[in-house]
Amino acid sequence: MPVIGIGKEAFNEDDSQTGVDCISGEITLPANLEYVGEKAFYSCGEISKINFNTKLKSIGNEAFAYCGNLTGTLEMTDNISYIGKQVFYSCDYEKIIFSDNLKIVAYSAFENNIHLDDVIVIPEGVVSIGYYAFNRTPVYAAILPSSLINLGDYAFGDNKEIVEIAIKSENMEAFRRNYKDNYKYYLMSGTKTSNYAEGKHIDYEDLRNAKPDSIQFKETNIELYTNSDGYQLEYTVTPRFFEGYEAIWHSLNENVVTVNGNGIVTPKEIGTAVVEVEIDGVKSNCTISVKKPITQTISGMIKSLEDKNKDIKIELIERKTNTIIQTITLKGDSTSYTIDEVIKGDYILKVTQDSITREYELSVGDESVKQNIEIYLRGDINNDGRLTVADLTYGARKLGEGTLTEEEIKRGDVTGEGRYTVADLNRLSRYIGGVLENL
Repeated sequence: MPVIGIGKEAFNEDDSQTGVDCISGEITLPANLEYVGEKAFYSCGEISKINFNTKLKSIGNEAFAYCGNLTGTLEMTDNISYIGKQVFYSCDYEKIIFSDNLKIVAYSAFENNIHLDDVIVIPEGVVSIGYYAFNRTPVYAAILPSSLINLGDYAFGDNKEIVEIAIKSENMEAFRRNYKDNYKYYLMSGTKTSNYAEGKHIDYEDLRNAKPDSIQFKETNIELYTNSDGYQLEYTVTPRFFEGYEAIWHSLNENVVTVNGNGIVTPKEIGTAVVEVEIDGVKSNCTISVKKPITQTISGMIKSLEDKNKDIKIELIERKTNTIIQTITLKGDSTSYTIDEVIKGDYILKVTQDSITREYELSVGDESVKQNIEIYLRGDINNDGRLTVADLTYGARKLGEGTLTEEEIKRGDVTGEGRYTVADLNRLSRYIGGVLENL
């Protein structure tokens, strides 16, 4: 049978009841789920992410309250129409993407999300936002839809020093009370909403005529490299609520950089480009210079007890993609190596001589990297980098068990017969004892 609902307190982990955290990590709601009941996941403090399904319609009171590890962006699927009281109370979201079919946000729904430092954009269709809905959050602005009828008292109370509230609704009759009179209203003039404000001596600016005063980039001159990852452009707008409006982006030189609809710049080739953002007809820009990547050198000494006539192969491998970036081959009697023009990143240095392979993990940053390499001779069957009695003990045990691996046979074969036998143990014993000068 398909699961269509999660009942009241189904996974409640309130300490007063269970005293233990039972659910952790990422949870995915069933595909046919339509509702989450009251306190269903109350106080599940180890949940880190919720994957909502497309059929979910309502979330009951306190369903995810005190789930303090729910962080980052909360993205609701489009069928959710009702968010009950205190549903996400004392979570830790930083951004909210609301359902397009949302109708009601009950009281204290997002209260005490202490990192919700954002502009809240409530979608068209929402008719009610309960009191304390975004109380004790650092929300600095909100855009409320024309469908809104009720805005509860203190909905954005106890927030930043000034909270800009842009109300598109023309039919609201009450929206005044807040803790510090710290709301700056933008209303549609000549409407029931603005008439109410005037009757209560509430100051406001006409939203019909409002335009951004300025758009200020966090950085106006940015340096990137041809190998840089996508770079997020950041800006502020005055008034701040315009940050919730759609931004239109353009690169004026797409041969140098491109920019997507979210303001993420991708460098293409060396040069300079201007990137422009437009919000409600007002434009601003920044300059991006793309340069050749800064490169570093990886170098070090090589200690090889292997046959001096056998070549040493060194491969520099990009860890993220497992791509070989450079390969160099040195003579077996080489005592040092150098790899030039290595760009910043994480790598694996793979060194091979005959049957022996060594790997070193490296991070290349703002300075050159020194990495010494040690390669050991045949006989080091336990692969600990030394020729000791431990190799004899290890080899004898594995030989007796018949559990030698192919690599162990190659390392242990000091007689050159292509296999590992008692003869290898005897020869290695004589070498370690000083009877033989060379293997």
